Amino acid sequence: MQLRSSSDGDKLARLHKQASEKASLIREKASDDTILLASHFDADGISAGSIMLSAVNRLESFPHLRIIDSVNERILDQIEAIESDLVIFTDIGSGYLEIISKILRNRDIVVADHHQPLGEPGSNLHHFNTHILGFDGSEEISGAGTAYLLAKALDSRNTDLSAMAIVGALGDQQDKGPERRFKGLNADILKDAVESKVIEVTKDLIFFGRQTRPIHRAIASTTDPFLPGLSGEEDRCLALLDAAGIPTKVDDRWRTISDLSLEEKSR
Repeated sequence: MQLRSSSDGDKLARLHKQASEKASLIREKASDDTILLASHFDADGISAGSIMLSAVNRLESFPHLRIIDSVNERILDQIEAIESDLVIFTDIGSGYLEIISKILRNRDIVVADHHQPLGEPGSNLHHFNTHILGFDGSEEISGAGTAYLLAKALDSRNTDLSAMAIVGALGDQQDKGPERRFKGLNADILKDAVESKVIEVTKDLIFFGRQTRPIHRAIASTTDPFLPGLSGEEDRCLALLDAAGIPTKVDDRWRTISDLSLEEKSR
């Protein structure tokens, strides 16, 4: 359980107020206009774009999602050429406030981002940035998480989109708490996901490819933490499993970490 001070409560109140204000604009535009969404091309950005696409779809609007690798004049000119009265940027945009405001000066713009901002937004740009509001965008809230907070402000029933926010946070490697737990706003979003029954939290072994790679390869591929004598050594990992009496195959199929029983994991 996370204990919060009165200053934390003030930050949360400002956060929810700003999310509500941006949500009101989106609802207003969604009633009869096409909404253009632009999101970053990494795991966090794709998750953020998916969240906003789903949330706007539920407003019975006509969203168009574009995944972008950066913000520059060429990309903004292409966005400007697409007919829409509202453009929403997710997981990108806070570092390009002035150029976005200038090139898209005839549009209303919402930027929902967790990165440190640069420049000043124009009057047509409505900035929802968790970093500005005092939340650590590198560890406690992702771009997808920021998009989720906006989606939840649009409609409290959008809590089922919390699973995608967790994907985004993991994509940005934000499981930085003890035992790889989330903290801050990410922990709050995870609580929404559990209560909405879209995610189940269990304590388990963390290996890369736990559901796709053979057990020995998953262990050998692990570098965080580095396992002396095992990381990078598939033969030694096979020997370890054999010594522990753990079968590595079922018929001709390699077993994965996810196939292990609790008893096998305890060995």
